[in-house]
Amino acid sequence: MRMESPSLPLPRRILDGDLRVRRRPVEEDRAFIPLPLEALLPGERLTFPLFIKVIQGSDSQVTYSPCLGDGDELCQAWREKLLALGVDRVYVPEGYLPQVVAYLNNHLLVRATAEELSHQDIIVLREHLHFSLRLALQTPQLAQAVAPAKQTLHFLITSLKRDAAPWKLIWDLLYQDYTLYTHSVNVAVLAVAFMTFLKFPRPDCLTLGLAGLLHDVGLTRICQELLTKPEPLSPEEWELLRKHPCLGFRLLKGNASLPLGTLRLVLEHHELADGSGYPQGLPLPRQHPLTRYLSLLEAYDGMTLFRPYRPRLTPFAALNALREQRGKQGPAYDPQVLKKFIELLSLN
Repeated sequence: MRMESPSLPLPRRILDGDLRVRRRPVEEDRAFIPLPLEALLPGERLTFPLFIKVIQGSDSQVTYSPCLGDGDELCQAWREKLLALGVDRVYVPEGYLPQVVAYLNNHLLVRATAEELSHQDIIVLREHLHFSLRLALQTPQLAQAVAPAKQTLHFLITSLKRDAAPWKLIWDLLYQDYTLYTHSVNVAVLAVAFMTFLKFPRPDCLTLGLAGLLHDVGLTRICQELLTKPEPLSPEEWELLRKHPCLGFRLLKGNASLPLGTLRLVLEHHELADGSGYPQGLPLPRQHPLTRYLSLLEAYDGMTLFRPYRPRLTPFAALNALREQRGKQGPAYDPQVLKKFIELLSLN
């Protein structure tokens, strides 16, 4: 069903107090997926409808109000007005994932030859990874669905390997709130940036980037309430959660579109430098050479994301926590890798 044009009175209703914008979702809503306004291109017609998450009435009921429809053109004035009202994100129904991936991909194709990434390019790139991951995890043809994400990671690697690498823009890519998808995108971006900063060859950058994007796919086979439980997990719940690297490896095994190194990294992403990690408790010499990088990045991002049951740590506090964390046999994270990661963060 086609919705009305940008002349909808929705912004006026928000301004007049009839509707209040819901700025932070209490929990993930699987029916509607957030999309930053900055990822939308003024002057182009949409291929999917857009909604705004609002609170109405005395009972503070959360609803999704339509603002633009499939085929409508997004005008700059409408976009700026919503931003001025504090509306920095809109929502897309989950059934339109393929259309959103194609829409964002078109922008990246146009920008593929640009010498430098703009701020909007960075946001579009991030959202393309985000929606591609969601699409990949919802289709039986995982190999085909992973292809758009691989293309985007190649695009990012190419941009970062240029002399005028936009290092400061990289931090605009990182999400602040935790979901399975936002955490996975953050780790993928950090992995590609770190590998490029250390001048690893392109295949290693892609291998670790894909591992970052897919490292937690096993969590999709575990009760989602465990991921946001505010109380400490019971021993039985903790044991169940620790199975997710093996579950992810089994889900991805046999996928010809993924490097073998990526599969092994998915399995090992919770192994620690002193051999006290899981699921295998491997000492450093028996781990994949890139595991020490992925385990550090995964832990750092987990600490610096907001979760409903705890505040996020600052980068400085997270680095201190990583430096001080020890296992039974020594430091949990490779001190030399941590030192190099601090050098990367200093470019911010």
